[in-house]
Amino acid sequence: MLVEMKPQFENVKSYYKKAHLKIYVDKAVDLISYSTNVARYDQQTQTLTINGEYSNTTLRHIKEFAQQFGFPKLSVSDMRKHGYVLVKGEI
Repeated sequence: MLVEMKPQFENVKSYYKKAHLKIYVDKAVDLISYSTNVARYDQQTQTLTINGEYSNTTLRHIKEFAQQFGFPKLSVSDMRKHGYVLVKGEI
């Protein structure tokens, strides 16, 4: 199922259909930003995997995505430090 991601932590009204969540039955959720799969949150392992480095706007989407799943507000250096694989409770 694909749904538009709504901002909850950022002070904007919308991402204007540029950020979507792809929800899987196996309890994984992908972040799709500008038609590119940029991150996945696995609810079973509580792991967030980011698929590389992106533009500032896509990084905003990733940070919002992470916060919606209970991660603290991330910086790019936090992401790099953990090799783009973040485990809830270790950040």
